[in-house]
Amino acid sequence: MENGFSVTTLAKRLGVSKQYISRAEHGTYSSLNDNLVKYVAEQLDIKPGVFVNRYKEFQVATRNATVENINPSPLRRTSTAPGNVIFSAWRSGYWNTITSFCNAFCIHPEIIRAYEDGIRDEMPASLKSILTSLGLLDSGWTDEKARNQPLPPEIVKSRVEMLRSNRNVLGGIPRSTKL
Repeated sequence: MENGFSVTTLAKRLGVSKQYISRAEHGTYSSLNDNLVKYVAEQLDIKPGVFVNRYKEFQVATRNATVENINPSPLRRTSTAPGNVIFSAWRSGYWNTITSFCNAFCIHPEIIRAYEDGIRDEMPASLKSILTSLGLLDSGWTDEKARNQPLPPEIVKSRVEMLRSNRNVLGGIPRSTKL
């Protein structure tokens, strides 16, 4: 790290977490912490507004490169299933994890997780805006109510497998424990 201090030290100085710094580096946030903006702008010897514009340009370039490299088909309503279920199936056809999708499209994983899990009734505006701007969302897209809809068995299975493989998520429960 520049200036001889670690990400941990930088995070403490800016009043954010190490995870925040990492996610900011990936373009995850639609807006950045003011302290981070001021710090980076100072280090680059540019105005904070210039840095914010560069950050947004980075997000757009990352998203465009993703579409160019992967060439995903547009998301279309193909059944009467809730929108979150259709989105989850579409997303998992190209990106194995929510995190990989979020890194590719510079969007926060909790937004996507809440939608896929049916906690949010409608596609988040930020996701809808990103997919629309890239031509990846069918103009006729509508969201059926997702709340209280059971997840398809394949999604439940993948989530259980993810939890089993990540001991920290379950507070150190051994992998052999049956859920």
